[in-house]
Amino acid sequence: MAAAWRRAAARREQRRTLRAQQGGDSTDWGCLGSAFLLFFALGAHGLAARLLADVPLAVQRAQAEAQGRLLVPWSALEALDRLEQATPAPPRRRSEDDLRRIFQDAGQWLGEAKPHDYEERLLAHYRVRGRDGFTTVPARWGWANDGGRLGAPATLLASLVMLAWFLGLALQGEGVDLDPQRSRHPMWEWLLSHPVDPRAVFLAEMLAPLAANVFFWAAPVFWVGAYWIAYDDFGLALVAGLAVGVPLCVAAGCAGKAIEVVALLRLPPRRRGAFLGLSAWLGQALLMALVLIAVTPGFVLAIVRPVVSLGAGAGLPILAWSLGLEGSPSPWKGVLACWLLAAVVTALAVQVSARATRAGLAGAGERTADQPWLPAPAGRDPLPKDPAARKELLWIWRDRGALVQVLLVPLTVAAVQLINLRGLLPRVTEQWHLMTGAVVVFGSYFLIVLGPRSLISEGAALWIPLTWPRGLESLLKAKARLYWLVALVIASPLLLITAIRFPADAWKVALAGALFAVFGRSLAEKSVTLVGAPSSSGEPEPVPRGRRWAALLGTLTFGVGILSQQWHLVLVGVVYAALTSAAMWQNFRARLPFLFDPWSERLPPPPTLMHAMIAISALVEVQTVLSAVLAASLGADRPFLAQALGYGVSGLGVWLAMGLWLSDRGVQAGDVWSWDGREPSGPPLLPQALGAGLGLVLGAAAVGYSALVQQQPDWGQALRTASAHLAAHPAERFWLAVMAVGCAPVAEEYLFRGLLFRALDREWGGARAIWGSAAFFAIYHPPQAWPPVLLVGVVGALLFKGTRRLWPCVLLHMAYNGVVVWAG
Repeated sequence: MAAAWRRAAARREQRRTLRAQQGGDSTDWGCLGSAFLLFFALGAHGLAARLLADVPLAVQRAQAEAQGRLLVPWSALEALDRLEQATPAPPRRRSEDDLRRIFQDAGQWLGEAKPHDYEERLLAHYRVRGRDGFTTVPARWGWANDGGRLGAPATLLASLVMLAWFLGLALQGEGVDLDPQRSRHPMWEWLLSHPVDPRAVFLAEMLAPLAANVFFWAAPVFWVGAYWIAYDDFGLALVAGLAVGVPLCVAAGCAGKAIEVVALLRLPPRRRGAFLGLSAWLGQALLMALVLIAVTPGFVLAIVRPVVSLGAGAGLPILAWSLGLEGSPSPWKGVLACWLLAAVVTALAVQVSARATRAGLAGAGERTADQPWLPAPAGRDPLPKDPAARKELLWIWRDRGALVQVLLVPLTVAAVQLINLRGLLPRVTEQWHLMTGAVVVFGSYFLIVLGPRSLISEGAALWIPLTWPRGLESLLKAKARLYWLVALVIASPLLLITAIRFPADAWKVALAGALFAVFGRSLAEKSVTLVGAPSSSGEPEPVPRGRRWAALLGTLTFGVGILSQQWHLVLVGVVYAALTSAAMWQNFRARLPFLFDPWSERLPPPPTLMHAMIAISALVEVQTVLSAVLAASLGADRPFLAQALGYGVSGLGVWLAMGLWLSDRGVQAGDVWSWDGREPSGPPLLPQALGAGLGLVLGAAAVGYSALVQQQPDWGQALRTASAHLAAHPAERFWLAVMAVGCAPVAEEYLFRGLLFRALDREWGGARAIWGSAAFFAIYHPPQAWPPVLLVGVVGALLFKGTRRLWPCVLLHMAYNGVVVWAG
């Protein structure tokens, strides 16, 4: 055991080093980290044992409800008897205060998520059925006294809990290790490199799960709790639980090691790591499922009800044999039965592992890889023609490790978060937007985790396309499409369930799902740009934190918009995610030739899309802070003066800062104010007159649109309030004009057209760049002004590219804002 302990410590150190090289958390918490994990494992096993106490109560409750009765504590039943004896009266005429005092603790006694709702249910039930509509149980403890009376359903479910506990330990082995390329043979590497007795090495390796996995250390707690529940004697439970738990832990560890050895020998390399990852994940999932069931109110009852309604026959004998409940209850009969079971399982596991080890050393164990699957020559090829897409689909089909990368890694992380947020689950299902928002957040989290982790775990195979004529970019785009489709496959059934649950809001759920499809595509494309080339040691370089944070831009806005039913925030999140995806790909494409030589890396020439977005965000943030400070200083009756001063200072500051920053990098002012850096030929008056004329036309259209919007109650009231304020304060209209006509057009055209549209045209080109820059321009304005502002952005982009001058766009913007301010 000491040798196994040292071996496990060395393997943990190796995994910590690999996580550090991959950019993960490599902090060595030492004893503090081990203590925390041990505390968590103790709680998990204790909660799993608590299910053995919850099952009898849930079975009796389900049986009572099948007979038209509700379960209440013994004290409540006695109080009802005393009430009826003291004041005989029909149930409907009883005092509600008296009944509430009787039923006030029933919900907490049953562990209801909403005790008050159960109290109301008890009151309504009493009005109809009276005292005969209630029953109770003697106690929650003491399987030795109550187990036989409960019958098959309770013993069946409790036996399944015990079986899930054992399988959860055996399958996870040394812990979850999602390594699809795993090739380590755990025992013969010792035998070939250590001058020690092979039998000692063999036994140390068989005990490796007990030394490496903290869930084995805390496992006897489950049996201490089981015996305590069965016999209601903690001293006896402590002795019997330890006597049973230790040998069963050894048996589970040996069984897990036997599964690992046989898998390494009998499975081909493509499936070996996937099988071990799946089995370890399943073992961890079984234990976490027991924890989730135990801590979620009403979960046990929801499982018990169908079992009781189906009238389960003979139950599994696992409960009775392992706790000594068969015939005359005795804990020592259970201890002897568990010793016998542990001895048999351990002997079989050691025998299987020993034979497999001998076969492996003789070179007769591992089979050859399966014949790769290809479409039938005579039939129609079901795979797409695109080589990158074909590679991804064949990877999913041939390599079972793809299941680990694409599904298990993100699902496991999401499941852990689901356990952490279990208190919110009952509330999430109450309203459509909460349930839909939860699905959207889950899908987004899935994509954020999936991309970087799967790219890391694919290892050297990712770099095969460097020999392709098309390069790595097309492969990563294909991976992004694959991840996006997987996220949609997972989220779509959940959204369908939400639509069925809330039929009146089904169209809103469908709209949210459609927007998530657009948003998810951008998020998937951002996640694959986090790939890094292997270092000189063969491990991936860590991803910079700034790049990881950039991939999250727009995610919080989109999720908050769904959860709060603010559709304008949802659209802001969609647009922001699309443009940040384009910005990250623009930078990533420039880095691609230097992935293996980062010291020679050159950033794309400025101004890039990311530079423009950072400058625009800085303008908005600085202007918001300055306007708030000035509004507090000048008073609430002068908001437009505060906004004009704040916008003027922030716009001038960002403009000058960006100009100086670009000038230091060789980009002069003329390079921004003209399309290709050269002064266009021809007289400038005609383009400027065209810009001013288009601004007047668009302004008139915006005034008409404003008249239509005022018919809408919410937006119309806001517009009427603003118009009344301007009429009562003429000076405020002047300051609004200064901001809208004098400051905003110059700053915004410089940023949105001169920087943003130019960079987006280089990345996307065509109509997509025009509409993308216009949409980004629109979301920085109030939602009620989006349609006309979007049109201004489209016309401004076309005018800039057509005239190759930025000043006509400034005049268009000035004329448009002037008409809107004058008419308002």
